[in-house]
Amino acid sequence: RRLSATDDCLIVRWVNQVHETDGYDPLSMPAASLALPTIDQGDPCFERLLEIPILLLRFRFAILQTFNALLGKRILPYVDLSLHAQGGSLASRISSLRDRIFFDVKASFIASALSHTRSLHTDLPLVVLDRRSPRSVLL
Repeated sequence: RRLSATDDCLIVRWVNQVHETDGYDPLSMPAASLALPTIDQGDPCFERLLEIPILLLRFRFAILQTFNALLGKRILPYVDLSLHAQGGSLASRISSLRDRIFFDVKASFIASALSHTRSLHTDLPLVVLDRRSPRSVLL
């Protein structure tokens, strides 16, 4: 059986859900530990994964895991994703694959971008909010 892009997206969604509930790190989770979803768990669209032989599912997960690891550590830090609208650009290609990227990889990239763009000024003005009502100030 050939797996489709839809199957890849379902595997990533399933792994993200498993990660959210069980706390597994999708990048370090052994492919052999990936179990099939049960009917009573989560979204019924995962039933499609039950049609895939477990060995093929684990193999495809390992490929997606490798893709995500390389993307997160070696590619994303060097790509200007603001160019996502330019057809044929690397940013556009990555954007088209966003459903195949684990949530942790996305969150880690965003956290890294935020930490690299934060202001290191210590002399920023201090703003104090006084939550008292104007009436209590007058009394």
